[in-house]
Amino acid sequence: MFDYIKKTENELTHVVSLLEREGAHEETLLKGTIRKKGNKSNATYGIERVTYENGIRHATWTNLGEATNKETLAVAEARFSKKFKEKLEHNKLLLIEIIKNYLPYDRDSVLEELSENVREIIETNRLCSEQQTNADAQDDYSRSDIDFKIKHISITGETVRSKNEVIIYNLLTTYGIPFRYEEKLVLKNEDGSRIAVCPDFVIRCNNGDTVIYEHLGMLNDIRYRKNFMDKMGLYEINGYTLWDNLIITADGTDGSINTEVIDMIIRTFIIPKV
Repeated sequence: MFDYIKKTENELTHVVSLLEREGAHEETLLKGTIRKKGNKSNATYGIERVTYENGIRHATWTNLGEATNKETLAVAEARFSKKFKEKLEHNKLLLIEIIKNYLPYDRDSVLEELSENVREIIETNRLCSEQQTNADAQDDYSRSDIDFKIKHISITGETVRSKNEVIIYNLLTTYGIPFRYEEKLVLKNEDGSRIAVCPDFVIRCNNGDTVIYEHLGMLNDIRYRKNFMDKMGLYEINGYTLWDNLIITADGTDGSINTEVIDMIIRTFIIPKV
């Protein structure tokens, strides 16, 4: 699962390895300013070095040749490497400070810093609330009656509609988040009439609120996009706001799915509510 410190430590390891791989360059390659003579079609390059003696400016010119010359490339690559290493060194120090000073804010980390009595009160009420929420999520409920063309099986043995929904289903299950899959909800339309919709996931929060999670998997289909925009309008009428009590993710244009991003969204927008 998504772990910020682990990611930061991995990045630090990567930065250190890049620094170790970068060799040293001759100091002479780094002195002076690279300048160009001529136009783009017949340009030549050289290094201009400027010194001052008794207030008098002295400039020397070392010709390098065309951009494709070995000497020209060596000088340019040395400059690139120097700047590259400067950035790596900066990021190395920054990452070390982040790891050193980062305060984890997951529930267990926060509880550890509270008194025993405060922890007992919070945990007692959380368990009672979770038991009720889980019981509500497991109750029989009205579901979508559309047949599945292909049956995909989740880690709990539940049949779901797509491979990508299996991933989300399994993540929610692994985190212990109580939800209902394709529960049939009756919402109010703009004209006051009632209409039934079946969101991909309906999440029950401990405070009684409901979060809808929709994953879009057929955005190349014009009809699919139009139907979902109509659904979005319906959600808005009924008080569902994006990134508050309405979560939407989507496949990439090539049909791919980024599980890491979805995991981060679940951790950021759903777990704090349940």
